[in-house]
This record gives sequence, structure tokens and C-alpha cells, in this order.
Amino acid sequence: MRVKKCCFCIPVAFGVKILGALDILSLLNSIVKGDVFGLFLLLAPAVFFVLMLINDCKRNRMLFFLAFAFYRTVLLCLFGYKLFLDFYDEPILDE
Repeated sequence: MRVKKCCFCIPVAFGVKILGALDILSLLNSIVKGDVFGLFLLLAPAVFFVLMLINDCKRNRMLFFLAFAFYRTVLLCLFGYKLFLDFYDEPILDE
């Protein structure tokens, strides 16, 4: 079974291009802000997205997917860790 549309009836190919464009914009934002960590994390998805646009083949699509998934997984783990620290660092307030 081959999926042709993702949520909101957007074609998958167009949705991938939107995600890649957002990654490139985030990379540019990291460059402007001087965020080295964000630059390091976003470099691979942006490069593989441009490579996928230049030569759209199964290998390049898989490389973009792996870089994008790794980037999002790292962000999710960091968010969860920060949430854990914020939750346990606050003092208990009695009313």
C-alpha cells in the first residue's frame, strides 16, 4: 500500500518539501543567532534536503528521513529532559 496523502489532504511530496524548507529556515535562524548547537543539529537535514531536491532518488529520500528523524528525536529528548528538570526543581508550595 502506497500512501499518497498525509494529514489535511496534503500530498506527501509537498509535505516533505514544506518540512525541508522549515529546516532550512531554522538553519538560517541558527546562523543569524549564532546558535552553534542548533546549527550542528540542523546541518545534516538541510544538506540532505537540498541533495534530495537536486537528485530525487530513494537513497536521498531515506538519508533526509534519517537526518530529520534524528534531529526531531534529539529535540524531543532535550525537551523531555528540560521538562523533567523544571518539574523537579520547583519548590512545593502549600496553599
